[in-house]
Amino acid sequence: MRKLLVRLTMAACFASASLAHAETGAATQKPEPASQETTAKASAKPAANTAAAKPKKTAVTKAADKKTVDKKTTSAKTQKAAAKKPVAKNTRKVLTIKDTIASASAAAAAASGGTYAFSKAAKAYLVRVQNKDLWAAGDEEQLPPASLTKIMTALLVLEDYHPDDVVTISKEAAAEPRSNIGLRTGDQMYVKDLLAAALIHSANDACHALADWRDGNEEKFVERMNRRAQELGLKNTHFVNACGLDAPGHYSTARDIAVLADHALQNPTFAELVGTQKMAIRSVDGRRRFSFNTTNALVGHYPGMKGGKTGFTNGAGPCLVAMAERDGVRVLLVLLNAHNRWWNASGMFDQAFAQANRS
Repeated sequence: MRKLLVRLTMAACFASASLAHAETGAATQKPEPASQETTAKASAKPAANTAAAKPKKTAVTKAADKKTVDKKTTSAKTQKAAAKKPVAKNTRKVLTIKDTIASASAAAAAASGGTYAFSKAAKAYLVRVQNKDLWAAGDEEQLPPASLTKIMTALLVLEDYHPDDVVTISKEAAAEPRSNIGLRTGDQMYVKDLLAAALIHSANDACHALADWRDGNEEKFVERMNRRAQELGLKNTHFVNACGLDAPGHYSTARDIAVLADHALQNPTFAELVGTQKMAIRSVDGRRRFSFNTTNALVGHYPGMKGGKTGFTNGAGPCLVAMAERDGVRVLLVLLNAHNRWWNASGMFDQAFAQANRS
């Protein structure tokens, strides 16, 4: 019952975060096309008999015709309204009380020895408890990782970290698509502030600027990313850009990302930033101020949440890597292409902790 109340309190926060923190390339839902049968009926025309004389209409006939027209008009309006309803319903299907109750029920089933309830939570997922795999599916399938890519970017920056170095924003960095913080060509920023924007708000402009700072340009930095991936044993990972934009040959797996995230979380600066809810930074000259919130709706709302990294592109779908800890039990979760990721992630965490407590 306590978990259900926690979930109900989290509903408003999750719904707000889901709407406010859409990352690069949010997809637009289109209404389904009309069926062939409907199209045929709409396009069909009654055959005209030009040779036949038109019958003279009486007052009764005219009244009947008017009723028929009114009936057809009403019917058409009703069908049109009905056709719109599924679209409106789907576009508003973000997070509901029903989702909350379902998630809480799954957690309750887990606590009482129920079976694993999230086998279809994502195209690929991996859940680890105390560094041991608990559940996994499709975890070695090569998929686009979206902004989970920024974990590697941040790791390379932190491995040769100079937080107070000044970075001049390049034209290429300023041109990166959203999500971003609105950096302009020529802005001067500290490395530590760019790193915060890249990890907390998943800012592509800040991420690209870090690549420029580290190796002079993004192309050379990406070469470093792939060398480091090999050193870490990420056999099914290859990067094409520093920020995670969809591109041929840019892929990773849930298992590789778990290894990468686990390595990065050992760095105190990384761990602190991915668990931060909001931050404000300034340009070096103090003239420009940037305020941003985390893209991770679990941070600050899910009990025991330490932090993580989100991602979203049209090709990758919603992605998430997150770590939570309760009573000394550590759970790491990776989701690739996961719809309803916040509720599924919270439910998976609940069930993982419940199972750990039983064993």
